[in-house]
Amino acid sequence: MLATLPTGVKDAISNLVKLHYSQLGMKNLAKEVVDGVWNCLNGIVRGCLVNVVKWYLHKKVFSPFNVCHAMDLFGDILHFLSICVIWLIESGGKMYH
Repeated sequence: MLATLPTGVKDAISNLVKLHYSQLGMKNLAKEVVDGVWNCLNGIVRGCLVNVVKWYLHKKVFSPFNVCHAMDLFGDILHFLSICVIWLIESGGKMYH
C-alpha cells in the first residue's frame, strides 16, 4: 500500500530526525528541518508555510481575546477603545457600528 504524500513527508522527516538527532541535538536539528522544508522545491512551498504561520499567529497567539486579556492583566482595566482597535485590525480597516 502506498503512503499518502503528507504521511510520506512526515515519515521521511522522522527518519532523518532519528538518524541525525545524536549529532545535532534538537535545537539545531529543528533549524535544519525548517531550512530544508523552506527551501524545498526551489521555494515553491514558502507561500503555504507563510499562510500556515499567519493563521497560527492570528488564531492562537494574537487572537483578540489573548490581546485583550493581556491588556487587562497589565493595565488593571480594559479600555473599550482597545477593543475597537482590535476589531478594526481584524476587519481590515472597516469600522463596526
